[in-house]
Amino acid sequence: MWKHVLLLVLTICTTTFVGASYYASFASDFGRRAVSFNAALLLQGLWYSVPVLLILGAHEMGHYLCCRRYNVDASLPYFIPLPMFPTGTLGAVIKIREMFPTRTILFDIGVAGPIAGFLDDAHRNAFALHLLQCSFHERVGMNHPHGPHQANPFATGRGVGN
Repeated sequence: MWKHVLLLVLTICTTTFVGASYYASFASDFGRRAVSFNAALLLQGLWYSVPVLLILGAHEMGHYLCCRRYNVDASLPYFIPLPMFPTGTLGAVIKIREMFPTRTILFDIGVAGPIAGFLDDAHRNAFALHLLQCSFHERVGMNHPHGPHQANPFATGRGVGN
């Protein structure tokens, strides 16, 4: 159990560092301004590392819980840290210690991970869309004082110059 916890903590550190580095790139206008690397910058890295690890964890827990459902002996997820770009992690794996009893069980365990990861990611994307402050009509220029074609000529199919 201590290996799982240690690898998870290391993976949290590496993905947070990578997320902070990405945030520093944006904050520095991609190197045009100096940005000091501090604790506040590391906190901004959590906006990257937490969703990445939750998606990975949900995916692997989908496999693990399905193994438990079918009484297939499997380990908890091992998160694999990668102390460099682009992601800060090589993902996560579980160790399945016995043969699958049937092909149906193999299929169910195999597909449980992607389904769990998708469901986890879908609600997170819905929340992110909720956080957006602009509506669809504002984005395509429907609220322009001279009509939608003035703000975005492609919104009505008229094209430029028509």
